Amino acid sequence: MANEMKSGSTLTEKRTKRQEKDPKASGVLLSKWLKRNKRENEKNEEALPNDDSFIKNLKIYRTRMFPIWLRIVIVLVLLLLAAIFGLMIGYGLIGDGKLMDALKWETYQHILDIMNGKE
Repeated sequence: MANEMKSGSTLTEKRTKRQEKDPKASGVLLSKWLKRNKRENEKNEEALPNDDSFIKNLKIYRTRMFPIWLRIVIVLVLLLLAAIFGLMIGYGLIGDGKLMDALKWETYQHILDIMNGKE
């Protein structure tokens, strides 16, 4: 999509292009909706009101590129990766151990044994 758009194009133009490509996923464009209603009103011989108050009351819905559940999953995975890298840096670089020893269960079993007074 970025290759199709000019560098000076606005967000509205990009959204319009995206909605024209996939109208079912992104809803009906406001301009198309207005044209369709105008045609229907002309058929019924009813004119649209001259003021734009009905346009102001319409809500334009934003389509999400990534669903909310996917954002939550990505944040949780990033938190898990940050915790793992933090353990490795703290145990291996700051401490006296090896980097990969921070991921072994024996290391934490040894720490739990010391805390419980078994060693």
